[in-house]
Amino acid sequence: MRYEIKTGTQGHIYLPKQVREALGPNLALFPNAAAALLAPVDMPYEDILKSLDIIKADLEHKLSMSKKTKE
Repeated sequence: MRYEIKTGTQGHIYLPKQVREALGPNLALFPNAAAALLAPVDMPYEDILKSLDIIKADLEHKLSMSKKTKE
């Protein structure tokens, strides 16, 4: 799933209701130079890494499908 979000004039970000309901009100942000990850503050790192594996596999599948449609 993909959500496109924008920052407001003061830099605030609106998270869609489905995301807020799934992750809860207290979030941890893990940024790097090109991307960021949001997770519940109390989620164990092991579970975050498992979720990242799933997200990565989904992105790789979408990339593979988009390459096939361009051929």
